[in-house]
Amino acid sequence: MPGLRDAVVVVTGAASGIGRAVAEECLRRGARVHLVDLEAGALGRAAEALRELGLSPAGAHALDCRDGRGLAALAAGLQAEHGRVDALVNNAGVMLAGPVERLALEDWRWIVDTNLWTVIHGVRAFVPGMLARGAGRIVNTASMAGLVGFPLFAPYSASKFAVVGLSQALDAELGPRGVRVSAVCPGFVRTGAFQAARFRLPAAWLAAIGFGFQHLSAEPAAVAAEIVGCLEGPGGGVVSLPRENWPLYAVRRLSPALYARLYGALLGPLSRAAAERTGGGAT
Repeated sequence: MPGLRDAVVVVTGAASGIGRAVAEECLRRGARVHLVDLEAGALGRAAEALRELGLSPAGAHALDCRDGRGLAALAAGLQAEHGRVDALVNNAGVMLAGPVERLALEDWRWIVDTNLWTVIHGVRAFVPGMLARGAGRIVNTASMAGLVGFPLFAPYSASKFAVVGLSQALDAELGPRGVRVSAVCPGFVRTGAFQAARFRLPAAWLAAIGFGFQHLSAEPAAVAAEIVGCLEGPGGGVVSLPRENWPLYAVRRLSPALYARLYGALLGPLSRAAAERTGGGAT
């Protein structure tokens, strides 16, 4: 899209973090933004904070994006209200980490339902209307963990790899019909994901991850700028953030064996220690 003025934009996971920053940036550019989030209270506070900045969302919708029927109903309602939806930012997501043998099946379902199925439901709800117009933008928030597999984050990486692959496949399929699909892959971002995550890890690992979020993470606004760039630009493709993660990605792409040896040497002993010290069994 050449610009966002008067564009109808839907942002999921919009109550905080990246989603909240995307909504603000889109509103500043004149878009009509609909906020979507599971947490009704946080969503209301986010909408009020935006209004205090002189930025009024077109709507705030408290719904669980894991519910395909709810998103379908929202899409139908916005089609009736605006006549179209120009862009969708699938941003809802959660984090999970722990030794794979210690993770419960419910943990796997939780992260796949939230990180992958919300994207699938969003695509199913909004793509038909975009194709009918022959125009649209979809940006899916993935992760560097969707480009490079990290030990102890297997379920998270699996869900984010799926989002990246889905985005690439959809862009190839829908791009010729006017609907471009992008995936944005940030590293650590200073959001509430750390507090909301499910960690099955000993204290030392939690402290290390917490340090990363505290000192090595990007601001949500930086990721939001990339997402808005995908919405306003030609669209399509995978955007990786931050740039300092590219060497790791390059090693993984050029030599999977070398990547495995590096991680084995650096993190193998710590991973084994985490598995030994994390109590409880999986179900």
